[in-house]
Amino acid sequence: MLDPFTFPGDALAGRGSIAGTDVRCESPKWAVRWRTGYAPRPNDLHDVPLLCARFGDPAPGRLLSGARRSVLRHAAPGLQPAY
Repeated sequence: MLDPFTFPGDALAGRGSIAGTDVRCESPKWAVRWRTGYAPRPNDLHDVPLLCARFGDPAPGRLLSGARRSVLRHAAPGLQPAY
């Protein structure tokens, strides 16, 4: 089990940019992982599949009900849920 107050080093190994300035940030893998340890909220059901589609990672299957899978096929082509 992860300590909920300590980020592993690789969790903060992401890179991004804000207004053209390169910044360090949370990695996409960990952004998804942090959202899978509890019952998903509506924003998790929205954000996680989009993060996975954007960064080419498989979405956790428990966040994708049958209806959501159908919607996501259209909203995020190429999204491959992990089962």
